[in-house]
Amino acid sequence: MKLIEKLDMRWNKTGTYKSRWGLFLCFYCNRKVEKNLADGCKDKSCGCARYEIKAETQTIHGQTPTKLYQRWVTIRNRCSNSNNRSYKVYGSNGIKVCIEWRNDYQPFKEWALKNGYREGFDLCRKDVRKDYTPGNCFFAKGAYNSRHTTTTKMTWDKVRTIRQLYKDESMSQDQLGKKFRICPSTVSRIVNNKLWIEE
Repeated sequence: MKLIEKLDMRWNKTGTYKSRWGLFLCFYCNRKVEKNLADGCKDKSCGCARYEIKAETQTIHGQTPTKLYQRWVTIRNRCSNSNNRSYKVYGSNGIKVCIEWRNDYQPFKEWALKNGYREGFDLCRKDVRKDYTPGNCFFAKGAYNSRHTTTTKMTWDKVRTIRQLYKDESMSQDQLGKKFRICPSTVSRIVNNKLWIEE
């Protein structure tokens, strides 16, 4: 609001102290209103536009409900929030989100849209021991991400060994499950190329 004229001192509503008043012009409705000088100088409107002003100041990017925004929130939480259930795998092992992405969603969004983000794809790291950075991240289908984590027990070498042993009829699916400590249904999906799919 714009101060047009300074007015006299007045008692406040409770009559406990005097304060300086002023006549202000509201930019939203073009009305002239009298207000306490301190309040009038910091207020943006006479009260007519409080909801519009709140929406402008609180809506930073308007992306909160999107899945991409939720992915950004997730990687930040798992790396910096010790109360997050994934923190022990990420943050406590020194995995961080790069400075470029850490406090600003917009650079992350721009990078994602230029680097293959699609609905149903997960954010993956090339080297799972390194940070979330533009050079270490890419998007892939969820199955890729579930196989390439620091906690996964299965590797491509084990998968190929399982397939070879089964193909040679050296071991049954039950025996392979016991040997590699995985359930027979997982062995079945591996040997039938439904899990850990060879490109």
